[in-house]
Parts: sequence; C-alpha cells; structure tokens
Amino acid sequence: MASSSELSVTGITIESLYNNYSADKYKINRRYQRKLVWTTDDKERLIESIFSSFPIPLLLFADIKEKSEKYYEIIDGMQRINAIIYFIENRISYNGKYFDLDSLSATKSKLDTGALIQRFPKLSRNSCLDFTSYIVPSSIYEFENQGQIDEVFKRINSMGRYLSRQELRVAGVTGEFSTLVRKISANIRGDSSQSDIFSLDKMPYISLAFSENDVGIQVQDIFWIKQGIISKEWLRESRDEEIVCDIIASVALQEIPPSNTDIFNEYYGMPIESARSVEINAAISRIDPEVIEAQILETLDEIRRLFQTIGKTFVDHCFTTPPPRAPRYFTAFFLAVHDLIFKKNRKITDYIAANKKLRNICDKMDVGTGGNWSAASKERNIELFTIALNKCCEDRNVDDPTKTNWTTRIENILNQSLIEQQLYDFKIGFTDLGVSPSYSESTVAKIVETLTAMTNIGKGKVGYVIVGIADKHADAKRIEEKYNTTSIERYKRHIVGIEHDCTCLGLNEDTLFSKICTTLDRQPIEKSTIKDIKTNLKLVTYQSKSIFIFQLTSGASPRLYNNKYFLREGTSNREVPMSEVSWLFSQFTPGN
Repeated sequence: MASSSELSVTGITIESLYNNYSADKYKINRRYQRKLVWTTDDKERLIESIFSSFPIPLLLFADIKEKSEKYYEIIDGMQRINAIIYFIENRISYNGKYFDLDSLSATKSKLDTGALIQRFPKLSRNSCLDFTSYIVPSSIYEFENQGQIDEVFKRINSMGRYLSRQELRVAGVTGEFSTLVRKISANIRGDSSQSDIFSLDKMPYISLAFSENDVGIQVQDIFWIKQGIISKEWLRESRDEEIVCDIIASVALQEIPPSNTDIFNEYYGMPIESARSVEINAAISRIDPEVIEAQILETLDEIRRLFQTIGKTFVDHCFTTPPPRAPRYFTAFFLAVHDLIFKKNRKITDYIAANKKLRNICDKMDVGTGGNWSAASKERNIELFTIALNKCCEDRNVDDPTKTNWTTRIENILNQSLIEQQLYDFKIGFTDLGVSPSYSESTVAKIVETLTAMTNIGKGKVGYVIVGIADKHADAKRIEEKYNTTSIERYKRHIVGIEHDCTCLGLNEDTLFSKICTTLDRQPIEKSTIKDIKTNLKLVTYQSKSIFIFQLTSGASPRLYNNKYFLREGTSNREVPMSEVSWLFSQFTPGN
C-alpha cells in the first residue's frame, strides 16, 4: 500500500498519551469506529496488565493535517486508550485503589480547578508514576486518502476478529443504504450525532454504558433491550443494525425480500458491488432517505406509545413465555405497523382492543429457524399482525402539521446537546415570567438569531432551539411553583412543556403556533430563511409535555440577521465583525 511514509513502530508513555488526550489531539471517526463497548471488567483487566508489565497491543494512529488543525485519528486502540483514561481520571480502580491525581501535572491542574475529583483510597505515588511511565507500542502513519484508512481498519480487525460481522460490513462503506442504516440505528440506540469526527473525550456520552457508574447511554434503557428484542451481547455486536438493515430493505424495495447473512453482505457491496446493492441504493434514492428515516422513526414512536399504554414490553405481552431474543417477530410487527400507517393511512386509536389482539400473538407464529428467513414467511407474519391491529385503527389525518410524536428524535437531540452544544439551545417558554406574564416577541427574535448563528458554523450544520425545556432545575422549579405543574428530568435537562404559556396567555396550542408564525414573518431576515424555519417548525409531544422544535439547516452561504452576521460559540452568539466576514464566507466554499 502506497503512503507518504513507511510504517514504523515506536512507543509512547502513558503520561504522554494522557497529555495528548488533554490537548484534544486524539479524534475518532464514527464512519468506521465502533462504539465504546468495553465493560468495567474489560477496562480493569487492561489496567492490571499494565501494572503487571505485560505487553498490550499496538496503538495505530493516522496523522491528519487539516487546514485549521493537526490531530491523530485513532485507527486501532480506542477501547484501550479509553480504559487508560478512565483509570487515570478515577472512574475505575486497580485492586480497589485509585490513581493519585497529584502524580501528573495535567491531572493536578484538573483537580485544582474541580474538573476531576480525587477518589479514595489512593495508590502510592510511586505506583502511579510507574504506571504513567509504561511505554505503549504505537505507530503514527501518514495515509494518502480516507480510503486507505478505511481499508487498514477493516484488515486489522478482520484478521483479529475484533469486530462483529455487522461492524465489518460498515467499516469504510459509503452509499445511501449504509449511511441510512447507521443513522437510523444510532437514532434508535440514542447515540446519534451530527458530526462523524469527534474528540475522544466526547465518545463516552454516545457509547453504551454497561454499568450504572459509566457515563453514556444505559444499555437497559435502549429500545432493543428494554423491549426484550435482542440481548446485551447482541447489542455489543451491533446486531440491532441487522434488524434495521432488514426493515429498511423491506420498506424500500417493491417486494419483501428474504433475510440472511449473505443478503445483508450484498446490500453493503461485500465482497464486491452486486445487483442487490445497486438495487437497494437506487430504491432508497428514489423514495428519499429522509422520507424513509422519518417513516421508520414515526413507526417506532407509535410502537413505543402502544406498549407504554399496555404497560408491558413487546416480548412480555406478545409471548406466553418470553424468548431470549425475538428479532424476526419484532421485524414482522414493525413492518405491519409501518404498512398500516404509511400504506393504508391508518392509526391505532383503540389501545384496549390492541392490547387484547396482541396478547400472546407470537405463540401462533412461525418465523423459521436457521440463518435464512424466507420472504414468504416474513409476509405471512406481517399479515397476521396487520389483521390483528387493523380493527383497532381509524383513518388518520395526515394534513395536520402542528402536532406529532417525536419521542425518539427528541431523546437524540437531548443527548447530542451534551456533546455538540453549539448546535442546540433550550428555552423555558414564550412568556415573560414577571408579575404580569406576557407573550415575548423578543424570545422569538432571539431564537431566530440563534438559529442563524448556528448555521453559520459551516456547511451541513443543523441548528435546533427547543422551547419547553429548562437547562437548570431552579428554572424548572419556578414553573412548577407558579403553575402547579411538574417537570421531568432527562439527559440533564428539565422538560416543563409550553402548557404554562397557554395558561397565562389564554391561548390553545394551535393559536400559540399561529402567533409564533406571525412573529416569525416580522423577523429581519431573508424571506427564504423565514420560510425554512416555518416549514420545519413543529409542536411535538414528549413525556406527555408539548414542546416546540425550531430547526434550521445551513445554506449555501452564511445567513444574515438584522443585516449582521452572528456565529455560535459555545452557548452564546457572537456578532462577526467586518474583518472576519471574508473568513466566514470561506467556511462555505468547496473543500471546507
């Protein structure tokens, strides 16, 4: 393989490794890197190996030189680096004792500022210094293009069998199908993000947490596990993405396809592009990936709502004796609900009847055994679910844009806001909470300014402002006390809803929606931007609360607000001076 430098193996001390991490020099690329899935036991075993002076596998980095920064992309070793950082930062222990944060200048600085907290009992200073002087074998390689990085990643992991079959399929693969599977799967798990390139320190927030003490997405709360559809081990192996593969193919193709490992490989063009991979990518393009994604997430939200109403999980309710896994049964059920909503234009309205129809329904079904699930079997089971649910449905009104259920997407927005703060903002409501509360046009104006500032970050960015959510518990408490209501805490935010706005203004939700649209029409921005904001404005239900979603996507060039350019920096908007306007426009040129 050609490259601009030969591969050479050197070594890096753990102290230098941590210093690089603290300086934000390590990045990961989510196009091919799997989630952080090591358990606490896995991490502690690695730390024990280092203290025992056992050798550990080589770390491999790609030397990336961007116009604005230089960093190292982790090709192999993300889990190991993360385990080392967890130990140094006192998130895990060695033999019940914790790293002495005074041992390194970098950790002492964080200790002094409160960024890290020392846990006890501490290891001896000498033990900590021995640990940080351990030399980890490593190599920094200069790749000529992204394709080479992808190929090396696949070869390293396929030879070592570190990756599951699904993770090997997705490594370095591009195309409508692979992108859509990855995007929808992340939305369902809750680990979605707008960007592919991330600092290593952000990864824990969008990775699987197998322990309650771990930062991240608690595995037991993920839809697939909560509903009993797959096991935790299958989730670690990304088997949830195989279910999503099957669902997307069944939704996009004109005929329901069979399912097996070879067919999934063909969808991804493995080992080479085939008629099946061409067909699936063409079908997705024809329908539109965003339409398929929206339909699948809306179907999922309907299923969530159904089983929340029943008060049981999918496997508990649909089987007399719940099996350890039920992916085929769920796939058939999902496709039946999707068919009712988007092909028959129906919606479930009688949940009591649905409860009775679905009770132990899977006991009567045969989804086959072995690696192959035939199209005929799949269609029979879809039909059984459809017949059971159809009498519990009514025709739905698809023309009402003001109220929809966005449960899955809201939870992803809340989690993404922890790692991509610049693109998310939250407000309690549209009223001034003074002695005589009144509708605040200035709040709407600030929302529009913020949206333009977010989209001015660069191409392909989507800015969100969510109204009805408080950042601070104290703010949520004010609403609770003033309006005798309750808030719900999710992802470090407090869901208060906009019902208090309607109460103090004497308006219903539809009238408030119209009032906001009228205020938007008066904003000092281009009419096309107003149209974009109004088109994507949504009043959604989350945790039984009504909240407003404002959304704006980057344009071909920066957007003006009141004849000024604003840029989102952290959680604030900064007016861009004339001296920086040329630079701002350069962020939207090809190649940036």
